[in-house]
Amino acid sequence: MALATSSQTIDLEHVLVTNTDVDNTADLDLMGGACKLYNIEIDNTTGGGSAAEAFVKLYDSGTVTVGTTDPVYIFIAPSNKIVQYTIPDGATFAAALSIAATQTSGTAGTTDVSHTLKAKLLCEKT
Repeated sequence: MALATSSQTIDLEHVLVTNTDVDNTADLDLMGGACKLYNIEIDNTTGGGSAAEAFVKLYDSGTVTVGTTDPVYIFIAPSNKIVQYTIPDGATFAAALSIAATQTSGTAGTTDVSHTLKAKLLCEKT
């Protein structure tokens, strides 16, 4: 995983979290505690024209077992597309925001993506 954070000054204090390799190994507690998520951009175009559909799973937990822990949100990333999901009032993650991606949907899905999947998340620490 390559992870970077960048503070953005808007009307609130926001942080842009960039993950350049989301896969079926969960990246834990991206914000170091509770936060709100306002936007997620998923880039599923890096498979050289063969990027399969993927499912990005977000968890409200700092300890995640992909395939067992229930995700709070599952976002679809269509094949060879960049998609963006906006949550105007923000989605609250009371414990921690963690992320993983699989090629199979649902809680039980564990099949790893076969290509590099990228995600950018616009968050606010709470």
